[in-house]
Amino acid sequence: MMKRLVIVLLGTILLASCRSSKKMAREDANAIGSKVETLVPAKKTPKHTEICSKVRVKIVYDGDKEMSTNGQLKMKWNDVIQISLVDPLLGVMEVGKMEISTDSVLVIDRVNKRYISESYTKLTALAGTTITFDTVQDLFWEQVQKTGANETVNYTIPMSKPVALELRLGNISYESGWNGHTAVSSKYQRVSIEALFKAMLNNE
Repeated sequence: MMKRLVIVLLGTILLASCRSSKKMAREDANAIGSKVETLVPAKKTPKHTEICSKVRVKIVYDGDKEMSTNGQLKMKWNDVIQISLVDPLLGVMEVGKMEISTDSVLVIDRVNKRYISESYTKLTALAGTTITFDTVQDLFWEQVQKTGANETVNYTIPMSKPVALELRLGNISYESGWNGHTAVSSKYQRVSIEALFKAMLNNE
């Protein structure tokens, strides 16, 4: 169960990078033939720079098996994104957490007391697609703006047996003052991201 929750967390990063790549491809296509040079302005700081939201995730694996759980998304603009998932059965205890900072990604497995912490350079090399903090931030900030339409994001994680990921946000609030960065306990063991990606791709 925990392995699949970790897949959900890492899958959100792949989802963000792929959606961003498709968006950039469309923008480049629209620009073909234009010889006017334009100055791209810096991203505008949003009205609310700290956002909290409930998150509902569901994965479909091995053809027809499903697992879903709830959690929480917290964001500080241009600083950090946190996604926490709770036990699918009890719905209370945090079992997995991903912290996306401007320079690295941290994934914590609370059940097995282990974690991974890697740079975007390493994640990009392993995933075969460009992953940056901005691409992930853009995805979630965009979703926050669309929750009025109750939109769901769907993505298929490319594995030997593809895993379908469904992500939905809701109950948005603008809390502030929460701790943006997690200190990992010395009781937790750091594991290799290469081994985890191999397990994901082979459904191990």
